[in-house]
This record gives sequence, structure tokens and C-alpha cells, in this order.
Amino acid sequence: MLDLSDQAGIEAAVWLARLRADDCTEDDHKAFRAWVAASDAHARAFETATMLFEYSPQLVEHYDPSPVKTGLSRRAVLAGVAGGGVIIAGTATWQQAYASIRTTEIGERRQIDIGQGAKALLDTDSSLRLNWLLGAGFTLQRGRVFCEISDAAKPFKIKAAASDILVSNAALEVRLDDHNGVTIFIASGEAQVIHDGVSRTLVANDRLTPDGRVDRPNLAAMLAWRDGLLLFDGETLETACREMNRYSRIRLVPAKDVKNSVLSGSFAAGENVAFANTVTRLLPITATQQGDIILLKAGGQIQE
Repeated sequence: MLDLSDQAGIEAAVWLARLRADDCTEDDHKAFRAWVAASDAHARAFETATMLFEYSPQLVEHYDPSPVKTGLSRRAVLAGVAGGGVIIAGTATWQQAYASIRTTEIGERRQIDIGQGAKALLDTDSSLRLNWLLGAGFTLQRGRVFCEISDAAKPFKIKAAASDILVSNAALEVRLDDHNGVTIFIASGEAQVIHDGVSRTLVANDRLTPDGRVDRPNLAAMLAWRDGLLLFDGETLETACREMNRYSRIRLVPAKDVKNSVLSGSFAAGENVAFANTVTRLLPITATQQGDIILLKAGGQIQE
């Protein structure tokens, strides 16, 4: 456990807060890397602090040293840490540091700065943790993210379950399903993927599926979600409903007798009622809504 009475532990807390501040600069990052390199104790303290926030933030929520100093400026942080002075980090500092976790709610998409000028678009109901100790990179904890990384001075390391992805110049999508299956799609450029000790290089239009296959899917269909659309081309109704449900609290539930029906088309993400209405016109299916559930079952006639 991180010792908040220890100098390295206190400084690690302050660095977590500094790196997540809106006005964090490249000089801050350089100073942080120098601090980590100066001592193995620093690196261990920062890694422990990061893990502590990810898994057990409640362990420090009652920490209240005396005297408490909060609202630290960049000058105070850099001067105190670089000069070896004692800096006291209170609860507010720890809570600010925990903001290294980025999440989206159901139906939300969010643009994120992931460092070195690179951007990421976090899809609905997704979460990632920025890995400041690594210098550049993040861990995808759930959901899907699209990244655009261009001429990075240091390769980005993206981790998803048992897969590590190294990227210097590429646009790519990474998805982590509910069973820890990882899908990686390269829209442009290339990336090195390491899984279970096996390394391979993926190039533009390659998709690595959870079962280890590499195929080349339709680019527009893969990336339509970034514009709020979901494209289906011969998917089963069950698969389409599962994907639509990621974006809405109104749940589509296909009955057993229709779940394998084949569906193609473009649909607005989050518009599950409109999706159900369209399906009843395309397929011999009826839709019945009860509260937040829309049941799709056999019946009705296809409308010409």
C-alpha cells in the first residue's frame, strides 16, 4: 500500500494531480520523467498510487494530513518536488489525481487528449486509464476507442486485456468486449501487436479479431459509429440489437424465433425506438414496448 507519510508517496500523489491538470505542459512531463528516473522508490510509489486509484480509491478518501495544503500551483509542485521539499497532498489532491480515468456514459462519446498531440475518441459506455508512468499510452478497461497518433516521439503503448499495441504513426480502433476479447482495426498506418508473447504487425485495413484471425472489413462500416451511425451488412438481428443497446437505455430484445433474422442498413446510434419501427417494415416482425424494453417477435408483414 502507498505510504502517505513517506516522502516518495506524497510526491507521487502530487505528480498524479499535476499530470491531470488542464494546464499541464511538456515541461511538467519532462520534470516528471526526471523525478521517476531519479529513484526506484519514486517509480514504485507512482505505480502503486496509480493502481490504488484504479482499484481502491476509497482507501485514501479519508486521508487528512495536518497541515493540509491543497490547490497547488505548477510552480509550487515543480519547486517542491524538484527541490526535495515536503509537499503535503490532501484529499482534494488525491481526487484530482484519480481523474486519470476517462469514462463515458451510455449514449455518450468523448474526445480525449492522450498526450504528444494525439487524440482519442472514446465510444459509449467505455473507460480507459491514462498511463502517465509509461510516458505515453493508456489501458482500455472496457468499450471502444479510436486513436489518431501521428509522428509520436515515443511509441504509444495501448493495453487491452492480454494485448499490447505499440503505435508511432497510425489511426486505429481498439475494442474490448464483455468477455475480454480484443478487436484491433487499423484505419491507416501500422501498429505492432503483442499477444501472449507473439508479435505481429498490422497494416491499414487489417482487423485482428478476438479469435486471432486477421481480415479486412469495410472501412466505412467499421468507423461509422464516430459519426453516430451503425452500419449492418448481413448481421443477425440479435447482433444488431446487441450493438444498438450499447447506445441506449431502452433495450431491444429479439425473441428466439427472430434473433437469427438477417438485417442490413444504416441506423442512428441511440435511436432504438426508430430502429424497432424500421425493422418491422423490413422484416415480418412486430415490436411491443413495455417501459424500457422493446420486444421484437415474429408477426406482421413486410412493407413494400
